[in-house]
Amino acid sequence: MPQTIAKVHISFGLGSIPVTVCAATEPHTVPLHQVHEKDGGRIRQKRYCEIENVEVPYSEVVRGYEAPDGRSVVLTKDDLADLPLPTAKSIEVLAFVAGTDIDPLAYDKPYY
Repeated sequence: MPQTIAKVHISFGLGSIPVTVCAATEPHTVPLHQVHEKDGGRIRQKRYCEIENVEVPYSEVVRGYEAPDGRSVVLTKDDLADLPLPTAKSIEVLAFVAGTDIDPLAYDKPYY
């Protein structure tokens, strides 16, 4: 049996339906690397900047994402703080549509 992500109840009027949500795929995370804030160079275990070939103090190390073209995108704490919270416990159902009306490619993550 797949790992249960959430056990919730869908309530409407006087009715309540218990629902168990399970992931239908394996999770894929975005790999973040430590990079030199000044120039985006990748930081290794010794905290050496690959571009300047110098050791970098930890105070100058920030999070970054390596784009497919090799560029590094520096992410600040504010950038990461603006992400949606995974702890939201409520889902508002606005309408139901036929499954055939939704392009399967539009699903970010399949569930069942």
